[in-house]
Amino acid sequence: MPQRGGPTYCETPTDPQAFMGFPVEWVNTVSNLPTILFGLFALYLVYHFAPKRWELYLLAFLLLATGIGSTLWHGTRLSWALTYADVMPGVFFLLAFVFAWGRTLWSAHIGLGILILLFALQYVAFNFVSWGGFISPFTLLFLTLFFAGSALVWFSWKRFGVVGGTWALLTLSLAAMAAVMRTVDGPLCDVIPFGTHLFWHIFLGGAGLAGIYMLLAMRRVTSPLSQDGSQAR
Repeated sequence: MPQRGGPTYCETPTDPQAFMGFPVEWVNTVSNLPTILFGLFALYLVYHFAPKRWELYLLAFLLLATGIGSTLWHGTRLSWALTYADVMPGVFFLLAFVFAWGRTLWSAHIGLGILILLFALQYVAFNFVSWGGFISPFTLLFLTLFFAGSALVWFSWKRFGVVGGTWALLTLSLAAMAAVMRTVDGPLCDVIPFGTHLFWHIFLGGAGLAGIYMLLAMRRVTSPLSQDGSQAR
């Protein structure tokens, strides 16, 4: 029998027979469609404005993979889908995005340093923080990302003015809203039977697209892109 398990949501059925069909969680499965579309649109933007920037292609592919992987996870509730299709693309997107953001603001070396620090914090959060404690691994991770993201927003505003600051703020705001929606899913089950996890998908996908566009916009501020992206920094 396939191994099932992982986080539960308002929409997660309690009847074992419900896990035999597809999708197991209908709303949580369908709500990944916007992220898939955002990923496809991000690929179009990168191809059109910066076709030589490999890290932006990587981000667009990971955003698309996250939407597809989350669809598989909520549709099947299989453990392998949670780990390899849902979580891993999302984690890799976060790490790659932080690297690309740091590289755009300063240099590849600083971007790599921020990436390593973030990876270390994620490792600590998910390996040494109890899920049953007052502060869960996700709570610790969200708080860390919020403060780190706020600092990056400030530097983006200082370095790239209104363009960089506005898109950076939008990216962080969407990510923060996604975190809130994921956190309140359980407590609001009695009020919203299907929960708020679907908004985690939508807001987080929007944050991913806004972040990719932010990186494109900030590059255009200092070095306008030619049609083939050869002038991108």
